[in-house]
Amino acid sequence: MVQWLAARGALTTFVGRSAETKRVDALLATEGTRLVTLTGPGGVGKTLALHVVSTRRGYAPAVLVSLGEIADPELVDGTILEVIGGCQVPGQPPIDAAIECLRDREALLILDSCEHLLPAVVPSVQKVLLSCPRLQLLVTSREPLGLLCEVVYPVPPLSASTPENLDGDGQVLSEAAQLFVERGRQAGVDIRPGGEVLGLVDEIVAGVEGIPLAIELAAARTRVLTLDDIAGALGDHLRLLVGGPRAAERRHQTMRASIDWSHVLLAEEEKTLLRRLSVFSGGWTLTAAERVCADDALPDSRILDLLAALVDKSLVIAESESPSVRFRMLTPTQQFASEQLSQAGESQILAGRHCTYYTGLAEQADRELWFLHEAGRARLDQESANLRSAVDWAREAHHGDAVRITAALGMYWRLRGRLSEGIAALESALASTDPDPTADRALALAMLATLMFWQGNVVGSAKVVPEAIAVAVNANATRAHAHALVRLGNATLLTDPRAAQPMLAQAAESAAIAADPIALADALAASTMVYYERGEYAHMEEAAQRAIDVSQAIGYDIPLRWCLWAQTSSALIHGDLSTATRLAQRAYNMPGSKEPFTRACIAEVLSLCYTLRGDPATGKQRALDELKRARRAGVRIGMGMLIHAIARAELASNHLGLARAWARQLLDREGHGVGYLQWRAEEILLSCALAIGNFTDAQACVEGIEEVARNMGSERAHTVAQYGRAWIAMAKHELRSAEELAHAALATSMSHGWWIDAIPCCELLTAASAARGRYERAARLIAGIDNARAEHGYPRSVREQRLWEGLIEEIIQSLPVSQFISVSTEGASMSLTDLAEHLQRGRGRRRRPNHGWEGLTPVELQVAELAAKGLANPQIAQQLFMARSTVKAHLAHVYAKLQVANRTALAARFFSHPTPNQPSHSPFHTRSPRPKRP
Repeated sequence: MVQWLAARGALTTFVGRSAETKRVDALLATEGTRLVTLTGPGGVGKTLALHVVSTRRGYAPAVLVSLGEIADPELVDGTILEVIGGCQVPGQPPIDAAIECLRDREALLILDSCEHLLPAVVPSVQKVLLSCPRLQLLVTSREPLGLLCEVVYPVPPLSASTPENLDGDGQVLSEAAQLFVERGRQAGVDIRPGGEVLGLVDEIVAGVEGIPLAIELAAARTRVLTLDDIAGALGDHLRLLVGGPRAAERRHQTMRASIDWSHVLLAEEEKTLLRRLSVFSGGWTLTAAERVCADDALPDSRILDLLAALVDKSLVIAESESPSVRFRMLTPTQQFASEQLSQAGESQILAGRHCTYYTGLAEQADRELWFLHEAGRARLDQESANLRSAVDWAREAHHGDAVRITAALGMYWRLRGRLSEGIAALESALASTDPDPTADRALALAMLATLMFWQGNVVGSAKVVPEAIAVAVNANATRAHAHALVRLGNATLLTDPRAAQPMLAQAAESAAIAADPIALADALAASTMVYYERGEYAHMEEAAQRAIDVSQAIGYDIPLRWCLWAQTSSALIHGDLSTATRLAQRAYNMPGSKEPFTRACIAEVLSLCYTLRGDPATGKQRALDELKRARRAGVRIGMGMLIHAIARAELASNHLGLARAWARQLLDREGHGVGYLQWRAEEILLSCALAIGNFTDAQACVEGIEEVARNMGSERAHTVAQYGRAWIAMAKHELRSAEELAHAALATSMSHGWWIDAIPCCELLTAASAARGRYERAARLIAGIDNARAEHGYPRSVREQRLWEGLIEEIIQSLPVSQFISVSTEGASMSLTDLAEHLQRGRGRRRRPNHGWEGLTPVELQVAELAAKGLANPQIAQQLFMARSTVKAHLAHVYAKLQVANRTALAARFFSHPTPNQPSHSPFHTRSPRPKRP
């Protein structure tokens, strides 16, 4: 019999299955193993049993008994006896005669295709095992035999992804792709996988889920269809997958016949559950099956047993990779079952139940904040196909559940970075349902505005927000109102942070009333950005800490990342580059959400850290890598942030043309309407223009920065414009004007601790000192500035270093060596504060006194003026964007320096002193015309 199995050979080559062959062979070789059953759905390739036998060497003889074509259970025993060649004594049962032939033999008996004959096969197998101790059995069936000694091996589909071989062209092919190509060639079509062809082959074999029979049937279609046609027809497997070999058994000639073979063996309850399960997409849980499929005719108490039976019969697959077992059907089986559901007239009823269940699941996820935790996100990931299916059915039925589901999933889509999917679902749900003002509709509109904003579609978000607010107010939907106000504040702060603050304060109040920590954390994080945009970093730190406290309490990482972004940027500005890098790296490496806008912004500031620390090549590469992701996600403002970082890196590398091109792209496209990006693009263009001596363009850039500074109320942007004007004046040899502007910018920078802005001011004043022939002073400043840069790890760019070395050479040539060494040693011991004070003394100015109007800082002057005019602390705090406690502290300093006891005395002192250096003369309150850029 061994000779017969080996001689018969195979009409087709056996492809793949090396791992499965080894596994089955190992099971058979295990001591004590008597019965191995290969199970799986129709067409999955259980006949690998024959391949196992053909590859075994030095083992017992093998006997194959094929039962696929036998319909009568009474014929099972006789068929076994006939194949083994035994003789039957009159009156002796066939199985007893077979046992007589096998009793003392060491052999492997293969019973192929037993599922339809199990009532007859099981007792015969049990009897053979008890009577033939040296015999092993290898059985193939769509369900196990259920015997105690049985070892069940579920045969998996062919791998559609794991590379196992290389074809002649060097292309990597999966097992499934190998089978498709081989069977296509046997059908007379020479498939040469490479490039697009390989992609189509992979799509086809993945579409049929690696089922060998389905792959072979699809390959047979290559005689009349192109690969594109086959891939496009995969939505109807049962119509496509026909035309198997005429010599094959009927159940192997079409996928429909293969599945129907199993279907006819089911009990009525099993058939009912099978067709109802087809309503699920991408799998389901036991709970979902009980909620959706059960009714009076099929009680939920029966679902578990029936589901287990369908798993045993290989019509349903049970997967336990996740914390709970999930079930699914192979695509051809699901399509077959869906046809049965439609024929039973149950499609709409089951779709409605399915939608109700998944609406509840989405709302539970929203209520319990699943999207904040990986386990919750993973569960929603698993149910994504079902959720999409529920939304589609509700939308087509114009059912309100479409709005409920999409509103509940808004934050999940945001944190998963699936912004386009969420926007499309929300828009279609809102368009297909009743426009009556309800809390669900208000929340859906707020979520739509949210996803649009984080995708960078600020204009689209701004169009949706008013409707969201109106519906929320009409429906008394406080939660939706809070989310919509946050988005309004987000959009407003990009151009007018002052106007955004009251919106965000109201949003935080509404979020607190609605007990929505997500909206509250978002509002607080946005307030942090308001202070950042205005350059009020002390107040930014206070707001950031509040946002961090709320966010950490619930594990919400997006506000945490934004606060870290702001704190990183603040650390950069204040000269603490090591802290900035540490914070940026921490934010970038945070696990959790994949929200692309936040990730892009964190990558921007991390890139800036590398560039400012003297490694612009790494800074550029980090930003370029992230820019690819941001473009795929379509987040426009995020792309703008990264373009800014790239332009800064190119500028630091002295690649002026590239820096100018990136900055121009940023200004013309991505930075439109975003103040942060506008003035930073102008700042880079200013540096490029100064480097080539184009003072007209440089002047236009300064005017652009000042315009943004006025619109945003940003003192820091104004300071940058000031020292930009100073450098223009210096380049034109207008020393007096350059010094005045640089001193003003330096004073503001030092009062706020803006180290990164103070340095260029000091360097400009050093160059001015040298230009005036004050070489000793310049040498002292050079040493102090070099020391400060070294201490903070802040090297100059390539172009800056060349200019600086030229300045040093000029000074060395103008001073005796001993004098240069002496003053350099003195300067090297000076801190940045010492340098600034030294420069101010050089102007003949005194240190600020401890009392009187001259003793007040610029911020204290602002607080004093507003308090004298009758504003209460909360009003001052709102107008100056600071905490009430900060206002109180400033007032205490004012009272002490002016020696007054209260507001009344302060007002009297203020109005009796007509010319204090009052902040009403702020440059933000005047606007000069901006020259047109050529």
